[in-house]
Amino acid sequence: MNRISNMPFLLWFKRSNSQVSFMIRVCLLCLIVMTMTSCKKVFQVPTITNGDIHLVSLTIDDTELTLPLMASNPNSYKVVLKNLDIKIMNENRQLIGFIEPVSQIILIPKDTTMINLVIHMETRKVAKTITRAKNNVVFQISGTTHAKALGIGKVVHFEKRIEMPVKEYLTEAFNEKGGKGSSTKIDGGDFVQITKTKLEYISFSETQFSVHFMVYNPYGLALTLNSFPAILKLNGHEAGKSNLRQKLILTEDTFKTEGDIIFTLDNWKAISSSIRSALTQEFTYECQGKLNFNIADVDLSKTIDFTGKVELNPFKKKADDK
Repeated sequence: MNRISNMPFLLWFKRSNSQVSFMIRVCLLCLIVMTMTSCKKVFQVPTITNGDIHLVSLTIDDTELTLPLMASNPNSYKVVLKNLDIKIMNENRQLIGFIEPVSQIILIPKDTTMINLVIHMETRKVAKTITRAKNNVVFQISGTTHAKALGIGKVVHFEKRIEMPVKEYLTEAFNEKGGKGSSTKIDGGDFVQITKTKLEYISFSETQFSVHFMVYNPYGLALTLNSFPAILKLNGHEAGKSNLRQKLILTEDTFKTEGDIIFTLDNWKAISSSIRSALTQEFTYECQGKLNFNIADVDLSKTIDFTGKVELNPFKKKADDK
């Protein structure tokens, strides 16, 4: 009798137990959803800023730069950045370069992590990014990366305008290393190449001769050669001076042009070499000069030293010219 009377209670208990289990599952599900929602709200996206850009190397084909990015992690837990994709563009959003691959970056909690980017750009395209207003090399970086933490991922977008003073760029391009011999080089190749020496005239007090040269523009920069002040030496002693016959102008599309350096030799200073020159029909000279030029309103100079010979026989020169 008791057993029969307890049956409704057992049925109720079973129903009640299943309802409790269902309620627990619903609560757990709600708790998970709330936790996930809370985590998404709590997970703050890292901010990315940039430092100063530096020129590493420059050749006729490639300009290598380094650019530090600072990724700030505002969260109290580490964040992993993956799939860093950055485009290097000019102001017209045309691709002009690329970055070397970067592996995943782990951002320290509540701290800033530096990401060093190594950028490569086509040199002649870089030359076209120089702004006339500020005299800066200007380009843009546009990138995305995937930030992940606590099993949650977010895409981070960033875009920066990068400017580098053109003087730093040009000083590296036409570095202070001078040239010796018939060819003066820069990292991009030949810059100035001496081709031949020609006697212009001889008078009682002075001798004038010209040195023909080629000047190259491997970087695609618009430049003006203003002057070439130099000291002329015979047997180690100063005997005259020089300068350009005229200014030379190269546009961005001019790969090379030619010009002349005019040397004026003081015959009285060179009297110690006169007897030897009369016997050999030539004399050897040394030139120690500095080529002054201008690019984008920046004045630059490059030391150029070379030696040469001048034929004193005018008839022999005419025969050679034919």
